[in-house]
Amino acid sequence: MKKLVMLTTGIVAVLMILVLTAGCAVYKDNTNFQDIGVVRTDAEGETLWEQTVDDSGYGDYLSEVTASSDGRVFVVSILTNPPKSNLSMDTNWVACLGPNGEKLWNWSGSSYPDDLAPAPDRGCVAVFGYSGIVKIGPKGSTGWTVPVSEILEQFPERKRPSSAEMSAIALAASGRYIVGGDLPTHSPDGALCVQIDENGTVLDAKKYTGQKNPLWRVGAIVPMSDGGCAVIGDLYERPRLTRLDASGDILWNVSVPFSSSGYDYHGVREINKGGLELLVVEQGNGGSDQGRDIMYGPDGAVLREETFAIPPGCPITWATDGGYVVAALMDDEGVLGSSASEGGSRVHLIKYNETGHQEWDRIVGSKSMDSVKTIDPIGENGYVIVGVIKR
Repeated sequence: MKKLVMLTTGIVAVLMILVLTAGCAVYKDNTNFQDIGVVRTDAEGETLWEQTVDDSGYGDYLSEVTASSDGRVFVVSILTNPPKSNLSMDTNWVACLGPNGEKLWNWSGSSYPDDLAPAPDRGCVAVFGYSGIVKIGPKGSTGWTVPVSEILEQFPERKRPSSAEMSAIALAASGRYIVGGDLPTHSPDGALCVQIDENGTVLDAKKYTGQKNPLWRVGAIVPMSDGGCAVIGDLYERPRLTRLDASGDILWNVSVPFSSSGYDYHGVREINKGGLELLVVEQGNGGSDQGRDIMYGPDGAVLREETFAIPPGCPITWATDGGYVVAALMDDEGVLGSSASEGGSRVHLIKYNETGHQEWDRIVGSKSMDSVKTIDPIGENGYVIVGVIKR
């Protein structure tokens, strides 16, 4: 990765060209046809605030959302149809909302981050695939940068991978950032885990390759209390949950439940000091989806598994007081799902207990959404729901 002021001007220029010109777009005149709607609630489903995000002014598509425990919300959006009158317009945006819904800053470029981690200074650290890692400051300005080449230099030359693709990042309690990536030039594909400090200095890097390697295509990283982490890998073909210790050595790995109809990963978190809880949803065939919550012990053994039905396509997360919460919309026939009929629907926040039985269904926010995309917990203090509002 990168040392804050120790990159030469040439390296910085090369990296920023990659970051700010790697995107692509379909250029045509476009009206502001949709906004991104954000609703913040408390743990009981009472609306605290709502906000709209449309940084480009031309109708942005939602890419991802990251929420911090102190209430900040980071919204990554993509402009796919910039106007012919401004072909140089940046097509990718990161917006940071404050704990009360206020817009703190915007960052824009021609490449969007694959993942980001909130930083203590109210900025964030973002990973950009083959380009590397970028610090976005508390006012939305670009700070230090770490090109992929600097990460790969941590390995002896004869064993050095030729390329890497950064795909996931998380902030550990120690203040270090743990970054995961892929080594696509290896056969079979390998993986990479890196630690950097708050200044972008690379502290450690470890690669995982070989026929028996269980770790590849890093999709998400969760820091653990012992200094290690949990890694979800290969979200699309052979999903696995892998536990790493503080040195990056593999303690155990297990196959994640997978069905031919497809599944969505919704989170991993530490439980009982060393155990893990995994939340996935198997996609239904025209009916309800099936939520699956699996608890693993410190040795990787399954301790408990719950399955339950939820409305199809809807985002889900763990409830702050136990159980689960789902964000859904209602169509004209009164059926709950992730999309509404023409004209939209107000958001339903639905609470389930730990065995999947519904406890309550509350309408949140004052605006109708056309589709609901994500729901994330804000520490122990409620949720943030994000969706699309068409004009």
